[in-house]
Amino acid sequence: MKSAKAWIQIAVLWGMVLGLLSCAAAPALVSQADWADGVLEETGIARVATASEIASPAERLRAIRDAKANAYARLTYQLMQRKMPSGETVFEWVDRHPSLHAKVAAFVRSAKIVQMGYQRQHIEMKVRLYVGDGLKSVLGLLPRRPLAPPPSH
Repeated sequence: MKSAKAWIQIAVLWGMVLGLLSCAAAPALVSQADWADGVLEETGIARVATASEIASPAERLRAIRDAKANAYARLTYQLMQRKMPSGETVFEWVDRHPSLHAKVAAFVRSAKIVQMGYQRQHIEMKVRLYVGDGLKSVLGLLPRRPLAPPPSH
């Protein structure tokens, strides 16, 4: 009985490792054409830290928080690998303009949680970020609107 639990734990661990490795290889550098309005989605996974069959509420809450943090980190990675029209990645662009870092982080935190699944040993949380005019304007992908002239009296 103990060996079956150990094999299950090993299988879950391998699944998490393979998931992280596939995430690192999945987001390819994309071109300007991909900046059309759309969505970015990522799934965060967190293991429920328990050896028993039933997790306590505190362990579930901790796993939910960890899955959310994992999903946001993966979403940030996916966004930062995108190519800007200048040919550099969003990461390189934000690195050259430090004031954008907080704005991009705020957009990632605004991603909606669209699905959450609780299995016996882990929690999965899927988040979705809409790539719209707000994010594009922060990154400088939209032309600036001219300021309206002041009203004449």
